[in-house]
Amino acid sequence: MFRSATQFIVKAVIKDHNQLDRDDVRSRYGFLEAWTSIALNFVIFVIKIVFGFLSHSIALIADAFHSLSDMSTSIIILIGFRISSKPPDKEHPFGHGRMEAISTLIIAILLFVTGIEVGKASILRIIHPQPIKASWLVIGVIFITVLLKEGLAQFSRQLGQMIQSSALNADYWHHHTDAIAAILVIIAMILGKFNFPYLDGYTGVLVSLIIIFMGFKIAKRSSDCLLGTTPDPEIISKIKNIVLSFNEVLNVYDIVVHQYGRMKIATLHIEISDTYSLQQAHELVEKIEDAVIKQLNIPLSIHTDPVNLKDKQFRAVRKFLNAYIKKNDLILSYNDIWIREINTEKHLIFDIVLRSPLPVEKVKILKRDLKKSLSQKFPDITKVTINIDPAYMFR
Repeated sequence: MFRSATQFIVKAVIKDHNQLDRDDVRSRYGFLEAWTSIALNFVIFVIKIVFGFLSHSIALIADAFHSLSDMSTSIIILIGFRISSKPPDKEHPFGHGRMEAISTLIIAILLFVTGIEVGKASILRIIHPQPIKASWLVIGVIFITVLLKEGLAQFSRQLGQMIQSSALNADYWHHHTDAIAAILVIIAMILGKFNFPYLDGYTGVLVSLIIIFMGFKIAKRSSDCLLGTTPDPEIISKIKNIVLSFNEVLNVYDIVVHQYGRMKIATLHIEISDTYSLQQAHELVEKIEDAVIKQLNIPLSIHTDPVNLKDKQFRAVRKFLNAYIKKNDLILSYNDIWIREINTEKHLIFDIVLRSPLPVEKVKILKRDLKKSLSQKFPDITKVTINIDPAYMFR
């Protein structure tokens, strides 16, 4: 029901609502949610303040101003989407997409602070219990606002899912926890009519814990986005499949994905035959980059590694490493084999990818054992250099 209603509103209000790859269209979803939240919170404020004065309920009047303050998160969303939709400029060449994550973090902090304040007031109410006096009219008004608030929460959630927005998801939890809190208040008011004065304080503590938990959870997600997280494995897989669809590419590795809001930029290494001219290698890279940006809208930067497949020792080293890795659970793969001949000496250089990060001492032991095995197998190789690929590189 909520999804159908949301889709109807979106189609009625937003033109080009299906073109979510466009930042300007996506920002309209954010503006729709924010302005709807502002309008509905104002309506809830008016309802509570009017009935608060009519019923002489200080609690309802105070809650009315709390609903009015809820508009602040919607204003933050408005500002966040306004800034994040701005195109790249001289100071921000990768755009302003991370502003949405910053907006989400601000909302999370507001939730966290609200939870602490509610918790402090609730503990004081437990220490100094007061009888709860609420008429059925007040309880009924609060229940109506619960329905409005939960409807707004579901509206925010649906829009957030449509555009995959962390900020709208955070606002959903803000509205949802408000609705839960109001339900618990209603329960406390009803039970308070039967002389349970402590329930108001205990209910408030429970509400505060819910708000603090959601604030922490949302803050962690937004902080992860700002700090940088592991890219979606599906994105890595799609990039690899596109690159390997070119027959000239022998291998792809060292994939790095940088994300700035919704904008992604990737770099990677490919192995190609050393028989290709510089012009041929350049043309191949251009074709791959065009294919990735057309299919995934991800700008790509490619480093080419020439491989001499006719070199017997090169093939022998690859065969040895394949067998070695099968027996070693610590190593995921290898790449970038390079055999340099300087005068009468041979220098073998290659990279390995670990399955998971290891302590420095274990890495030293691993490299030492692998070097020893290589020296025994290939006595003519006088020097072996093994590099460990950083954890942010993927295969």
